[in-house]
Amino acid sequence: MEASKGSGVRRPLEIALALIIVAAALALRASGLTDGGLHLDEGYSLIQSERSVFDIFALNRFDANPPFYILTLHFWRALFGDGEWALKSLAMCAGLVGVGAIGLAARERFGAIAGLAAAGFVAFNAFHLQQSQEIRGYGLLLAAVALADLAFVRWFKTGSRRALLGFGLATFYAVNVHHFAWAFAGIQIGSAFLWPREEGQRKVLGVALAAIAVASLPMLVSFGIHLVVHQSQTWIPLRGFDHLVSVYADVAGRGVFAGLAGLLALLGLLAGVLPPVHRERFAFFCEANLETDRVRALGIPFAQLLLPLVLFAGSHLLFPMLLARYCVIAILPMAVLVGAGVAALRPRALAAVVGVALVVFSRDPILAEYEHEKRLAARQVWGEIVAREYREGDVVLYTDKYIFVPAIALHPPEWEEYLMPPLEGRNVSGVLQHYTSRTVRRSPLKPGDYARIFIVKREGEPMDRVLRDPILAGIALRPVRRFPDSEVYLFAPR
Repeated sequence: MEASKGSGVRRPLEIALALIIVAAALALRASGLTDGGLHLDEGYSLIQSERSVFDIFALNRFDANPPFYILTLHFWRALFGDGEWALKSLAMCAGLVGVGAIGLAARERFGAIAGLAAAGFVAFNAFHLQQSQEIRGYGLLLAAVALADLAFVRWFKTGSRRALLGFGLATFYAVNVHHFAWAFAGIQIGSAFLWPREEGQRKVLGVALAAIAVASLPMLVSFGIHLVVHQSQTWIPLRGFDHLVSVYADVAGRGVFAGLAGLLALLGLLAGVLPPVHRERFAFFCEANLETDRVRALGIPFAQLLLPLVLFAGSHLLFPMLLARYCVIAILPMAVLVGAGVAALRPRALAAVVGVALVVFSRDPILAEYEHEKRLAARQVWGEIVAREYREGDVVLYTDKYIFVPAIALHPPEWEEYLMPPLEGRNVSGVLQHYTSRTVRRSPLKPGDYARIFIVKREGEPMDRVLRDPILAGIALRPVRRFPDSEVYLFAPR
């Protein structure tokens, strides 16, 4: 995993380009940080982080996720306050850490050009941008995994005890932000056990793994209790494996940007796997003599890139809820492989063109992400409409932001939990007052269960698909009214 000596980039230029990438990443993540309003899961994070440290750990058995993100948010609020910008800045800072750590890890593997390309890929990735602007733990998860990956690469190359300690601490933190990090770290640890670089690596890594597992045991026990006893995820319907395509597309950044990134990742993989004699056939665009042990260096990120597939299959056995945001860690191996692909390009001018192309093609998905957030903010008006028009016996059907469940039925006053008003000053009480006990209807509605039905749907979602939802099975509805400038519809029984 030695970095390529012939990186082709002078140190001052490398530093200047790195600073430009970080500045661009900061500007994108700080811009419009509070424009999208808050959604249900962000309200969940807020109310959980209101608790004491003891309660955060004690109540972990009721939550599928480990407590470290909520714990981090708890202390972040104590340091920086309760303003919306301050709360979302945790994800923004974690996003910047992810950009830097992934770039440095790619540099360790393949040299300066790879590091810059990988950092640029993450900086301009629309999906990472979204995760860097939410009061949720997925951006922090990627940052922790990226720091663990960087420390692992340095330890594997040098045997540094300091790097091994960093790997252990970052991995311990990552697996207690989200359990999916275990699979990610397992590939790193397994590779060193199977193909150690030098004598003694298996032993020290075994000790580190044992320490991480023992320290994480209370959270693992809580997770087991949660899966067996509470089963809070089991009501969510299974999705077909064709959903994986959209997961990868979302994580890659969408559009032409994602397509170019995929081609670069494939090029990086082929350039490492092909023997030199075959690589020479592509010498017009690919380096014939790559100094890095690319097969070993590429094996780990390639295996990690398959994690969405493994986790998706596992979700059918454990808890059938897999969204692209749970696979945010796949951004790291994608970025490393993109960096490897750019570093494999023989003419450095071509590498520069590819870098510029990544920036240019990132424009559309990034703008689309901003428009998405604006639509979310605009859709806050649905709460005001329902509050104004609601009568006793009405039911509200709400199409969730992440659209894993097509529709959920809410009865007042519980529907108010979805109204996430903007935070005012340093006070989150307005959000918490609306975040009451959660009521999600799991059984189909019956004619006697409602007087009228409000349907609040996603923009662009066909109404006929909403009306085919199982929760509406067996009832006949007639449209009464669509409220202007909104996606709020009122129906009554036929």
